[in-house]
Amino acid sequence: MSFTLNCPGCDNLLGYGPELFGKPGRCPSCGHQMVFPTPPGQPAAATTGIICEACGKPRVPESALCPNCGYEYDSPRPEPIPWERATKSNWWGPLKETVRLMFTDSAAFYRRMPTRGDIVRPMLFATMLGTVGIWAMLLTMMLGMMAFFIILGVAIDDGPPPAVAVMFPIMMIPHMIFAPVSVLVGIFINAGILHLCLMILKLGKKRFESTFRVVCYSQSIQVLMLIPIFGWFVAPVWQIVVTIIGLREVNTTTTGKAALAFFMPMIAMCGCMALASLIGLFVFLAVAAA
Repeated sequence: MSFTLNCPGCDNLLGYGPELFGKPGRCPSCGHQMVFPTPPGQPAAATTGIICEACGKPRVPESALCPNCGYEYDSPRPEPIPWERATKSNWWGPLKETVRLMFTDSAAFYRRMPTRGDIVRPMLFATMLGTVGIWAMLLTMMLGMMAFFIILGVAIDDGPPPAVAVMFPIMMIPHMIFAPVSVLVGIFINAGILHLCLMILKLGKKRFESTFRVVCYSQSIQVLMLIPIFGWFVAPVWQIVVTIIGLREVNTTTTGKAALAFFMPMIAMCGCMALASLIGLFVFLAVAAA
């Protein structure tokens, strides 16, 4: 009797027999490691009576993977990143340490990052750091524009009245209030687009949550926005670099393929713009020749 399942990595349909119930294996298409499940109504694989430390369900003899949650028993478990262990009473230290690890060795950071679990922690981390970056830039711009209008009003007799210097900060207040919402929405959109590109290129060996976590923790770079002018230019570039590194480490692929997945939307947009320009040119030439 043969049974089938969809590979969690590439969604290809795989066939297997009763001899593989509860046994580990790899997908021949993408190499994703998994445990072949026991279908309902079939005799379950023998267990040792030992409980899996990850999901609390019985283990299977001579298997390095839990048949229920996929936990690897014998693989070395890297120390979790500090923010994943933060508490309400102790969050500032883990926050600083997480940012430091991202700046010092982003590849090692993403190798330690769990690819599944509680998404609230990375989401909160990203919202906090992204909001700090936006606020830092807006405050610097407000102070600069206020100083500019005040100096201009003093230097020129008919210059703008002092009230103009106050209007600019007032206009910035709504942007500061809605900064956390815009950061959160942007993270979900960015992660969704990146994961779609990974799936198109058949690089997405993990679930959406792993890509979401990569995008969330890349917000560590937003602390550079606290440096006026310089940080505004460096932070976006650095964040692109660490995001590509994260995609590479999480999906066990090459830097080139991860970069292709990241820039794929921009490449597609440029291609559409070029095609639209060519169509417009042909239409113009056809009308001009008529």
